[in-house]
Amino acid sequence: MTTITPANASSTAKHLFPISQANMLPNQEYYPDNWPYDMPFHPGEVALQHESGTHQSVMSYAPRVIRPYLPDQHTEFYQAQPFVVAAARDDNNNMWATLLFNHAVIAATTAATTTSHDRDENPAKVDSPDPVTLELPRQLVTGDALDSPAWGQPGMDVGLLGIDFSSARRNRVNGILNAVSSIDKNVMSMHVTQSFGNCPQYIPSRAWWSANDKTNDDANKNDNTTDAVSDTVIVGTDGSTLSTPVSSVRSDHLSVQQIAVLQQADTIFVATGYRGDGDDVRFGNDASHRGGPAGFVKVSADGKTVTLPEFKGNNHFNSLGNLMLDSHMGITVALLERGSLLQVTGMAVVDMDTELASALWPGALRTVTLTVTQVNQLADNALPIRWGVPASARARDLKVVAKVPESAVVTSFYLEPTDGEDLWDFKAGNHLPIRLVTTAGDLQRTYSLSVAPSASNAAGNRYYRISVKREPEGKASSFLHDQIQVGNIIQARKPAGDFVLQERKDSSRAIVLLSTGIGVTPVLSMLQHLVQLSASDKDGNSRKIVWLHGARDGTLHAFREEIDELVKQSPSVEKHVVYSLPREQDRGLYDSKGRINAQLVQKLVPDLENADYYMCGPGAFMASLEGGLERLGVDSNYIHYETF
Repeated sequence: MTTITPANASSTAKHLFPISQANMLPNQEYYPDNWPYDMPFHPGEVALQHESGTHQSVMSYAPRVIRPYLPDQHTEFYQAQPFVVAAARDDNNNMWATLLFNHAVIAATTAATTTSHDRDENPAKVDSPDPVTLELPRQLVTGDALDSPAWGQPGMDVGLLGIDFSSARRNRVNGILNAVSSIDKNVMSMHVTQSFGNCPQYIPSRAWWSANDKTNDDANKNDNTTDAVSDTVIVGTDGSTLSTPVSSVRSDHLSVQQIAVLQQADTIFVATGYRGDGDDVRFGNDASHRGGPAGFVKVSADGKTVTLPEFKGNNHFNSLGNLMLDSHMGITVALLERGSLLQVTGMAVVDMDTELASALWPGALRTVTLTVTQVNQLADNALPIRWGVPASARARDLKVVAKVPESAVVTSFYLEPTDGEDLWDFKAGNHLPIRLVTTAGDLQRTYSLSVAPSASNAAGNRYYRISVKREPEGKASSFLHDQIQVGNIIQARKPAGDFVLQERKDSSRAIVLLSTGIGVTPVLSMLQHLVQLSASDKDGNSRKIVWLHGARDGTLHAFREEIDELVKQSPSVEKHVVYSLPREQDRGLYDSKGRINAQLVQKLVPDLENADYYMCGPGAFMASLEGGLERLGVDSNYIHYETF
C-alpha cells in the first residue's frame, strides 16, 4: 500500500521553466512581485507530480496557464453561472465545500413573481471590477456549515470552482478575501492569487432552473430520469424509502439515508487547502469536482469513512497535493433536485496504489479515503435553484457502423442511432460523452466529434464520428481499439462543450485552425463545417481559413487525405503541415520541419490581429502558442482552445 501522508511530503522541486522567460508572459502588470514564475506549485503538489512521473510534462505548460489574474473569458464565465462552488474553513479549521449563488443570473431566468427566494432590485451577483478581483455574494443559505463568525472575514482563503453542466466547462480560481464592501455588506471581494482552466471530463449533463419558476419546475420534474437522485425520495441500502429532513441536521457520521445519497451520487464537490509559513501565492484553498457513474463513491457501513477514486486529470494534483500537507478535506453533494446540500468534513489520506484503485474502479489511478468527523445536511427547499437531467440529455444507444484506421495510433468509430430517432444536434468542436460497459466495470469518457454537424451517409441519415488515439495506459482507448467492433453498441449522451466557432459578422477576419496530434479532431469538425458554408456562399464573402497542423511523421498524421480533399473543395482554405521528425518517405507530405509556433503563424497570417484562433493539442503546445500570439499583439479574446 503506497499511502502518502502530509508527514512525508517532499519539499524539493525541479525548476523547468526558465525565469528568464518571465517577462515574456502577457499582462505582466497583474503579476505580483513574489509570483513564482519558475514553479507555480507548492511542495505537496510537486511531490505527487514526481510520484506519478508527470512533473516534467506538467511543467512544460503550467507556468504559462496558471495566472494571478482572470482572463476575460474566465470573468465572463463566472458571471454567467447560477452558482460557484467555494472551499473554505469554519471557526474550528474544518474544511467545507458549499455553493455561492449568483442571484442576478437566477433572477433573470425566473418566470414566477414573489416567493421566499426573491431578492431586491439589485440581487447579489458574481462580478469582476478588474482582472485581479472577484466580487462574490457573502450571504450563505440557512443552515450552511460555513455559516459562522469566520465566514467572509478579510484574509480568509477561498477556493472557487465554476462549472457549467450544460457545456461541461469548468474553471478554477483561488484567492484571499479583502474587506467586506462598505456599500453592500452582502458582497465580499476576493483578491485573485491563482486562476486556471480544467478539462471537461466526468461532468454529467444537468439543466437548472429557479426554484421560483414553478412552471419550469414541474416540467423538469417530469423530464428527469433515474440518472439523478430522486427529488422526492432516497432509497436506502436495505431497499427502504427514507424521509428527507425539514431542517438542517448535524452529526458525527453519515446516516443510512446519507450513505444512500453518496452511493447514488454522480457529482461530488471537494474542498481542500494548505497554508504554509509566509506570504506565498501558491498557498490557499482549492475547490474541485469529482464525477462518475452512480456508485463511484464508496461508503463504509458505519458511515465513518468515504473513499473516492481519482481518475486521469490535468496532473496538477491541486487537491491531493494539499492533502499531502494538510489532511483537512470537505465533500458536498448538491441535492438540487430537492434544494438541499449534504456537506461532509473530516481528515483524508491519499493512496497512490494504482493496482488497488483500478481493482475498485476501472480506470482509477489512486484513491482518497476521508474519515468523517462532521456531517451537515440542509433542509429541503433551502436553495434558490433546482436541477435535473432533461430528456434531451438522456443516454442513448449508438451502433458502431464503421471502424476506420486514420493513422498508426488513431481509429475512427462511426455511430448511428438504434432507436429510429434523429441524432442530437451539435456544434462543430463539441465532444460526445460516452459510456463503455466492460467486464471490469463502466468507463466514462468524452471524445471530440470529428465530423461536421450535418454529416450524413448515402441514405441521408446523420451519423457521428469519434476518432480515438490509443494511449499506452488508456483503458478506454484500448478497449475501443481492441474490443469494439462494427455492430457493437456504445452508450452516449448529448454532445456538449464550448470550444465552438464564434459568430462574427465581419467576413474580413480570418479563421486560423491550429492543432497537433489528436488535437486535430475538434478543429477538423470546424474545418468541415466552414468548407460547407463556403460552398453555399454565393456572394464570395467567405472568410479566409488557415489550417495549420503538426505531427511527428507521416505514420502519425491522421486524416491527411481527408483534409487534402477539403482544401481542394474550397479556395478559401490555406493549408500548412509541420512534421517534427519526418522520415525520408514523408517527402511531399509536409510543408515545413519543426514545431508550430507564433512566428510560423505570423508568416501565414500577416494580419495577426484580424483573425480568430482555434487551437487544440497538448498543454505545452497551447500555452506556448497562446503566449506567443499575445506577445505579437493578438487579443486573448480571439484565442480559443480546448484542453484534453
